Amino acid sequence: MYGASGEWAYVVEDRGSCTWYEWFFEDEDKMLPAAGEELICLNANVAVNPSNLVYVPGDGHLYLNNFGDDLTDRPHAVEGSKLAALGEGLKAAGATCPKGYRPAMA
Repeated sequence: MYGASGEWAYVVEDRGSCTWYEWFFEDEDKMLPAAGEELICLNANVAVNPSNLVYVPGDGHLYLNNFGDDLTDRPHAVEGSKLAALGEGLKAAGATCPKGYRPAMA
């Protein structure tokens, strides 16, 4: 499913993996968004864990993060940056694990 919401375009897939995410790791140079294009890719990665959040703020950087990890402790997450804003938004939504949290090992 493809659509738009405000300034965002989106793609929703149901096969357990994001096509962009998989192709990105196959050929990073061709799939990296252009300057000024912001991208957030949430990949449940059902077949091979861990689940990841890929964030490209449009400034030439790419951040690969495990779900639940804090984005605001990154060196580029300075006040007013897009990375800091996303990190704060994830914290506010309860999507970031508390400091020192480690999942139980099976």
